[in-house]
Amino acid sequence: MSTLKVDAIRHNSATSDAITTAADGTCSAKLTSVGGGGLSHRNLAINGADMMVAQRGTSTTGLQNSGGVYTIDRFAHRRTGTWANALWKDEQVNSGTGLFKKALKKTTTTAEGSAAASGKFVMIGHYLEVQDTVSAFGDGTAEAKSFTVSFYVKASIATTYCLHVSTSHLSTNKAYMKQFTVNNPNVWERKTCTIPAITNSIGTRSSQADSSTGIRFHWVLDAPTRASSQAADTWFTFTDGDFGYPTGQGPSGYANTLNATFELGGVQIEAGTEATELEHRTFVDELAKCQRYFYRFSADNGDLMGLGMSVNANNHYMLMLFPQPMRAIPSYTGSSGTNLYFLTQNTTSLIDTSNMVLSIPPTTPNPDMCIMFGQTSGSGTAGQAALVQSQSDGIKMDYNAEM
Repeated sequence: MSTLKVDAIRHNSATSDAITTAADGTCSAKLTSVGGGGLSHRNLAINGADMMVAQRGTSTTGLQNSGGVYTIDRFAHRRTGTWANALWKDEQVNSGTGLFKKALKKTTTTAEGSAAASGKFVMIGHYLEVQDTVSAFGDGTAEAKSFTVSFYVKASIATTYCLHVSTSHLSTNKAYMKQFTVNNPNVWERKTCTIPAITNSIGTRSSQADSSTGIRFHWVLDAPTRASSQAADTWFTFTDGDFGYPTGQGPSGYANTLNATFELGGVQIEAGTEATELEHRTFVDELAKCQRYFYRFSADNGDLMGLGMSVNANNHYMLMLFPQPMRAIPSYTGSSGTNLYFLTQNTTSLIDTSNMVLSIPPTTPNPDMCIMFGQTSGSGTAGQAALVQSQSDGIKMDYNAEM
């Protein structure tokens, strides 16, 4: 048997090594597939690759000073400061490329103009749980790994933007800013941002719950009067005023330009210093991941919705089963003016979904069900089981456990 002794293996047309070997007998390899298939479960971004899931709807207008507003699941409109004039529209659009299916398009529908004041930033945000980032990257330990964020961007303004990465789970929270440049307007370009490991010399993990917010990723589209005095490419102690651009980077003009657009798609977050081939998941897989954070139960007139019980003439309970254990006890919002029938052996009771109340024991950290409580003017029979049926079109019962 013969032995091939090399330090690296590289294709004759490549500019970097595919495999590098070490003196201890180990090697590092850049793998894009195994047996022709992708390396599964390496992309921590939820709904990032193809952005197919949009449970709340495919378009949201009038976005301004309310942060945490989602159109595409898991990618939110975020902002700091108070905008005087600027308004934005978020929408799910076809990518127009075979690289990934859909994208998030953000459009300035009203320009801010000259009213810009200190501390105003507009961003797209994506948050990961503590348990997921610690498992993948080892945050706050001596063995922590670097991680790489790759994504496709298409913007009407060709300039330099910023990816702002921050922690929410360290004893002293940190942030890191990585600049990326759009070279040509209105053309898809792939960008790669590698973030150094969050070792225990940078910060150690605090006592926050596993399901709380771990690492936050913000694509900063504009900061008209940049408040951050921090430099790019270094971890620094973070406060909320340190969003924005690093020192020396000017505003993009996005917030002050009517109909300016910024499109984001093909997002991948993975351990290591290399951006591997984009991992695609099925719609069903992505939907299941998204429903941990937000679940919309929809029904139209006549649909059976579940089981319930009349406690007495006025008070009624409905059992709601979640398709996935939720990240935390969710808040509830029901569509106004849409009603449910509680059908018991003796009576039919009518309840407005917007007036129902969610009831979950506070000791349940990741609930997979809840009891919905509703009241009527009085026609139920105590102790009788009920079928719950929609009496209206367009019923929406929203359960929100976003970070």
